[in-house]
Amino acid sequence: MLLLLLVLGFITTSEEIVDPRFPSVSPDGSEMVFCWRGKLWEAPVSGGTPRCLTPGEGYISHPAYSENGDRIAFTSSATGGGDVYVMPSGGVFQKD
Repeated sequence: MLLLLLVLGFITTSEEIVDPRFPSVSPDGSEMVFCWRGKLWEAPVSGGTPRCLTPGEGYISHPAYSENGDRIAFTSSATGGGDVYVMPSGGVFQKD
C-alpha cells in the first residue's frame, strides 16, 4: 500500500485518484494496475498518467499480473457474476 501511495503521488491526471483498490505491481516492477471507480487502470511505477484498460460496462476488481507480466487477470461483473477475465498487459480489454 505504501508503494501505491508513493506512485500515485507522482501520477498526473485531470482528476485526482482517490481510494484506489487492489494494487498489483508487474513482475519487473515497471508497471502497476489498480481498480478505481470500478475500472481497471495501469500506470508506470515511476510515475505518469494512468490509463483505463476497461472502459466498458461491469465492475472490475482483484487484478493480478501473470508470472511473466504479459497478461492481467481480473474479476468483472460485466456478465452478471464475478467472472474471471484475462487480457494482454498494456492493452485495452474488449469483451467478445
